[in-house]
Amino acid sequence: MHYPITERLALRPWQDQDAEVFHRLTSDAQITTWLLPLSRSESEALFARVRERLAHERWGVPALVKRDQPEQVLGFVGIQPAALEPVLPAGTLELLWRLLPEHWHQGYVTEMARALVAASFSAADAPHELVAFTVPANRASQAVMQRLGMQRDPTGDFIHPRVPADQPQLRQHLLYRLPRPV
Repeated sequence: MHYPITERLALRPWQDQDAEVFHRLTSDAQITTWLLPLSRSESEALFARVRERLAHERWGVPALVKRDQPEQVLGFVGIQPAALEPVLPAGTLELLWRLLPEHWHQGYVTEMARALVAASFSAADAPHELVAFTVPANRASQAVMQRLGMQRDPTGDFIHPRVPADQPQLRQHLLYRLPRPV
């Protein structure tokens, strides 16, 4: 997929020197309040998989950067297969994001997510919808979903199959959907 750019932002493939930032995005307690944090080895393995997917597949999770500072990673915004069968059907595409705290509250996620959604829905093989999900307490992510025009689907809310039972605050997820415009 050709990555969209906005007035302030761009997406780019992850580079070797981004490994530490990626680890912070997947392990920092402030960033992963509503997620399962990853160990160093888990983060390194995920970093390798994310880079491999971006190199060989249409959908993936590239690094989010400022256009005038492409070496500085702010976080990520991407679209990838949700891979939560049978909770979500195979082929369901998830819009996801994560941002370093020093870049929160500047509209970066909403800005790039809008551009990415527009690009994905205008492609010849556009998906029929995108989904996003989060825990009920993550009001910030829900606000982004709503700003993007996503609608909550209470019938699709689910218990996340990969979250252990000893993490009850992270198990319940709210599902939001964004159908392709007609």
